[in-house]
Amino acid sequence: MVKKKQADKPPEEFEDIKWCNKCREWRPIRRFNMGINMCKTCACIQQRARRIENTLRNTSLATADSGGVKFCPRCLKEKPKKEFCTSNERPDARSGVCRDCGLAYAREYRKANKEQITLWHKGYYGANKEKVLAYQKGYYGANKEKVLTRVRRYYRDNEDKVLAYKKRYAEANREQITARTKKWCEANKEKVTAYKKKYYEENKEKAKIYREANKAIIAEYKRKWYKANREQILARAKICREANKAIIAEYKKKYHKANKEKIKAYQKKWYEANKDRLALGDKERYEANREQILARTKKYYEENKEKVAAYKKRYREANKEKEKKYREENKEKINANKRARYNANKERINNERRKKRLISQTG
Repeated sequence: MVKKKQADKPPEEFEDIKWCNKCREWRPIRRFNMGINMCKTCACIQQRARRIENTLRNTSLATADSGGVKFCPRCLKEKPKKEFCTSNERPDARSGVCRDCGLAYAREYRKANKEQITLWHKGYYGANKEKVLAYQKGYYGANKEKVLTRVRRYYRDNEDKVLAYKKRYAEANREQITARTKKWCEANKEKVTAYKKKYYEENKEKAKIYREANKAIIAEYKRKWYKANREQILARAKICREANKAIIAEYKKKYHKANKEKIKAYQKKWYEANKDRLALGDKERYEANREQILARTKKYYEENKEKVAAYKKRYREANKEKEKKYREENKEKINANKRARYNANKERINNERRKKRLISQTG
């Protein structure tokens, strides 16, 4: 390779440039370190080449000299050289202290300077977020099994610690986590539905056992959740019903047909358990909406006279004995109700009777 000769000195107007002895070019003076006759670019290339050369030399030296022993000044023991980490800064290509002592020192240092290290990491991550995430993604992709094994082992050894940390983090970042989860679910609806379906199919028995063992807890959680999200639930249910009217009606029909006795027994049981509450609720509701209920009943009766008469006839025929028994048991109550009704509607009843008499006389 023919060396370039130094070019003629540039004119006086270019006094702020300097000659590089490595690349043999005139360069701006700002591209040189003080007191060095080599530009920064050439200096970097030379340093990189030396580092690579030293690494290769030290690695080969460490591999060749992996046998033998070395003294550790920390634990004051002689150990095999393979128990010392490789180092490019030492003549024997091995660290000055053994691996165990080095790890112990690192642990102590991290413990003593936890806040300082956390701040440094935070600052570095903030300044190099994309770079760090890209590196983590690449490393995970290349070492997936290794990473997962390490994570599982750590979780197994520190389960209480991990769960406590997760709980603290969830309480401190509840809104952020909820928003992030909601956003991810909205973006991956099909994936979430498929996963839920698959999980349910694989864990049917497990879910059944859990529900049986935690009935009270689940019921209480559902009550609380419904109370906190009532409007949202009702709105969503309404939309669902409107969109699937025919399907819901068909399903209800089939279910009722297949489980008639079961439904009847359940309704009877529930009615017996909530009789007083229902009576009180019905009474309160009637008192609050008396006029509205009466108007609605009257309207329905006017529109469906024949239907109502036929239903009453069928009911009386089917429940003759039952009605007779009820009248005998509640004679005083029935008479009292009749008297009260007559007193409350005296004029109307008398008018109706007069009309009937006139119609019978004219007829």
